[in-house]
Amino acid sequence: MRILKKSMAVLLIAVMVASMLPVTAGAASKKYVKSLTIVTKNLEEKVLVLKPGSTKKIKVKTVVKGGADKKVTFKSSDKKVVTVNNKGEITAKKKGSATITMTTKAKNAAGKKLKVALKVKVGTPVKKVALDKTTYEGNAGDTFTLKAGVSP
Repeated sequence: MRILKKSMAVLLIAVMVASMLPVTAGAASKKYVKSLTIVTKNLEEKVLVLKPGSTKKIKVKTVVKGGADKKVTFKSSDKKVVTVNNKGEITAKKKGSATITMTTKAKNAAGKKLKVALKVKVGTPVKKVALDKTTYEGNAGDTFTLKAGVSP
């Protein structure tokens, strides 16, 4: 009888402890965003230079788990310099710089929306840099000066 009472007490304590643990759904059934990246070519440094009046479409890749929403919102930090529509089409308005922020509509596994930013500079993109010297012969430790010319 005494062993039975001790066994029942241990079982009762185990049930009480188990009932206080939080219940979470398995990761397989949860919907969330895994990653958000810019996939537009030639944007390795995440800086885009545009002439005033020109446009560029930005493509993003959203990787999701469990059928989460892949949609992304686009927002410009300065609409006087550059605007962006809901399809990721950027239009350069006037000289200056702004940041385009892309944000997922769905949240990640930690419960936060993912964001990625693209800096946009509006001005005249540099097309060519010319140096006054293309070769130099000297010794280790020598110094010399190059003059660079930049043309749009």
